[in-house]
Amino acid sequence: MAKLHCVSEKTLRLYQEEGLLEPSEIDPDTGYRYYSLDQSSQLDMITQLKAIGMSLKEISDILKHRDIRYFYSLVEKQAAAIDERIGQLQSARRAAERLLATCGSCLAKPALDEMRVEEIGPRRLMLFDIEPYLLAGGPEASQASKALNDWERRLRQVKRVFIDNDLPLSFFSNVGCIVRRSDLAARNFIVSGAFIFVDADFACPKSMRTEEVPGGRYLTVLCDGMSTAEGVYRESQYLAKLLDCAAARGYSVAGDYIGEVLAETPAFLYSGRDMMVRLQIPIILPKDA
Repeated sequence: MAKLHCVSEKTLRLYQEEGLLEPSEIDPDTGYRYYSLDQSSQLDMITQLKAIGMSLKEISDILKHRDIRYFYSLVEKQAAAIDERIGQLQSARRAAERLLATCGSCLAKPALDEMRVEEIGPRRLMLFDIEPYLLAGGPEASQASKALNDWERRLRQVKRVFIDNDLPLSFFSNVGCIVRRSDLAARNFIVSGAFIFVDADFACPKSMRTEEVPGGRYLTVLCDGMSTAEGVYRESQYLAKLLDCAAARGYSVAGDYIGEVLAETPAFLYSGRDMMVRLQIPIILPKDA
């Protein structure tokens, strides 16, 4: 029987111990187990149920009940568990792709510190409410360590939302920040929200909210590292420069500031957090106004 079905004798003994497959005859002198060919279908079913992830106890219960409705309910439950596992693996795969992109950004950095107009397609954000805070007190404040600590505390708030809503922690990376349009107009750099980009088909929990960011022209700059040698927080410094550039070129600010984190470097620094951020402000060109 073992050779016929390509299983080990140890497996057949285990199936007997678990009450799954009893030998049709046991030699009293040698203890050798004999199985009939009729038992092949039962062994096939055990093998199939194991292949879809059922435990030996669940298979034993099915065989004991011998009830098609009970069998159906357990297989249906297992199918749902497989679907959940597939979703988890898909999330893990997307997280791995993001980590690969992070490494790619670190290995082959695009042009840094260069302000330019980019066409960016529509995107979807999942938003997190955080305690608002002033981004390093404005462009002149030499408070990089304070700003990074403020952001780190907000990230703890975001992580708590992940845990409370059973969101995959594989998504907890590259969390960006938002400064609303009204605060930009007043040059009051208050970070009032955090976000992660999600796919269009992402199943957002009902307690969470998403926001569609329209595609269009954005004035952008890529900043690698959030602190200057003098301790100035570069995000607020560059945000002020973006607004100065927009005013000088006659661009109108058309929406909220998005600080998109392209790469985080704790894996390379081993302590602390530094980031490569694409600062972006939606704009309207003079000819389009």
